[in-house]
Amino acid sequence: MAISTKALVIGLIIGLVIGGTTSFFVKPKEIERVTETVRGPTVTEREMIPETRTETVTKTVFGPTVTVTKTVTPTPTPKPTPPVGYSRDNPAPIGTSLDIEFEYWLENYKARIMLLEVIRGGEAWKRIKEANIFNDPPEEGFEYILAKVRFEYLEGPDPDTKYDLSPLHFTAVSEDGKDYERPLIVDPEPSIGVSLYPGASHEGWVSFHVAIEDSKPTMTFGRDYKGRGGVWFKLYEG
Repeated sequence: MAISTKALVIGLIIGLVIGGTTSFFVKPKEIERVTETVRGPTVTEREMIPETRTETVTKTVFGPTVTVTKTVTPTPTPKPTPPVGYSRDNPAPIGTSLDIEFEYWLENYKARIMLLEVIRGGEAWKRIKEANIFNDPPEEGFEYILAKVRFEYLEGPDPDTKYDLSPLHFTAVSEDGKDYERPLIVDPEPSIGVSLYPGASHEGWVSFHVAIEDSKPTMTFGRDYKGRGGVWFKLYEG
């Protein structure tokens, strides 16, 4: 009986199994797997041969807010020097004309003042004594100063407001900043005391009683009730 090819193959396989075990393997297709780790090595599993690769990751780390206190020493702004004649520390010399706005009986006035001449010591006392026989000589350690002043009344509250100028409106101040008391004497003629209307002017003498050792007294006019402002003149040469 003829044996078919199919039967022959089946019989051959059965025979081989019965006669011994033959093993064989089909090599599988190679599979490559890559695993990436951030900030770590990259491993390629190909026959277990490692490969290292570094990947840089930028991270913003939020931490506490730090306040830094910096001490800055500011550059001091120089105090501007008042114009000559408008402060006790910067009095005007003899012969200087100064304009001033001042308050008198709660009203505003404008004037121009010039210190024309200064006489001190024995000559001043001689003229004061001649002005009135009842004038007292200077006290011990003191002497007289005579100041000749020109006063021009520029402007008042209105054109018809009279201004009564008096020797009491002028004050002598010592070099170390002390107001001298007004001497109770009659000034030589013409005295500075006068009544003026706006536009009028007058020249006259005013007397001061100062310490002999005070070499740099000053004369002031127009200060406020706290002693601020006004115009200032040297009662000395230089």
